[in-house]
Amino acid sequence: QRGGAQVIAVDAAAEMLAYTSPVYIAALAPFVRHEAFDRRVIVPLSLTTAGRWTAGAPVNLEKALTAGQALGGHYVTGHVDGVGTLVGKEPLGRAVRIEVEVPANLAPFLAPKGSVAVDGTSLTVNGAVGRRFDLALVPVSQGKTLFVDRPLGSPVNLEVDVLAKYVARLLGR
Repeated sequence: QRGGAQVIAVDAAAEMLAYTSPVYIAALAPFVRHEAFDRRVIVPLSLTTAGRWTAGAPVNLEKALTAGQALGGHYVTGHVDGVGTLVGKEPLGRAVRIEVEVPANLAPFLAPKGSVAVDGTSLTVNGAVGRRFDLALVPVSQGKTLFVDRPLGSPVNLEVDVLAKYVARLLGR
């Protein structure tokens, strides 16, 4: 706590933070401080899981795409749109099937083969029905996600497909 605001310190290499999109930092907390990186980003804690974190909890930081780089994945901005809940997990061969329940306002933006970022990791939606979607995490993805080992009922930060949000807005929905 600092002056009534919750502060989360991020211990990361300065070069990682220098190339990390400021919107990824938005998922961390209302205020992020680092000696080589001092930026205020205000995000309501109700939109993230950051208010539940404890000292030493791992977070996912990814370098932002820079101009001229090939886009080999999904469009994600790092903004947290809301908090979902892990509601299912089962082995699927060498993969793991994860099921997440989302707030009703985010459900329309999820579609099979669309993208979603879960705790900052961009993934492909396997299926979507109602307020739930599922992911099939192959072994390499399992090793790069922070939520795969969490118990059912755990909250996760969500960012829905930004292109779907633009289409919905253009259609007046």
